[in-house]
Amino acid sequence: MILPQGADNYEHAAMCEQAGTAITLRPGMINPENLAAAVRRVVLDETYSTSSRRCADEIAAMPDAATVADTLRSRFRAT
Repeated sequence: MILPQGADNYEHAAMCEQAGTAITLRPGMINPENLAAAVRRVVLDETYSTSSRRCADEIAAMPDAATVADTLRSRFRAT
């Protein structure tokens, strides 16, 4: 469930929806019925948990910030 409020929230919400990890409710859509339906869908539809696990695995496989910084430093020193 993503309830974007401003700035780049809408872009991030769209990316999460495209990845199959979230449902976005825009401010004008938020009411008890829509919220309950969206929560039910995310909880009961296994594609959301499957997509979320896939994204988590991709993130876990990424190098940490210190490793990226070291790699960039060594590459720019070599040039």
